[in-house]
Amino acid sequence: PSYVPERIVKAGQVIRVICILSHPVANTCDANSCQIIIPQNQVNRKSDIYVCVISYAHNVAAQGKYIAIVSTTVETAEPEKEIEPALELLAPIDQKFVAISD
Repeated sequence: PSYVPERIVKAGQVIRVICILSHPVANTCDANSCQIIIPQNQVNRKSDIYVCVISYAHNVAAQGKYIAIVSTTVETAEPEKEIEPALELLAPIDQKFVAISD
């Protein structure tokens, strides 16, 4: 918190990727929304990878569009490579926005 900067200790970083899709996620029965958790031991990581998908049905995107948010803790010097398993599930991706924060 900004009101007690002397008590803040950086514990790591988080990568978040917002993806715009023109299709539902494969193998979800064309669901308008879903949450996918990729377990850490399936991708040789210390942390799970989280994927949240919402769509035009929730009035958050244009008709026929889907918004996917991928996030996980950063464990290497190449955080975008760490989330590739999740991005492969979402392909093809129309556009993506990557943010890494403390």
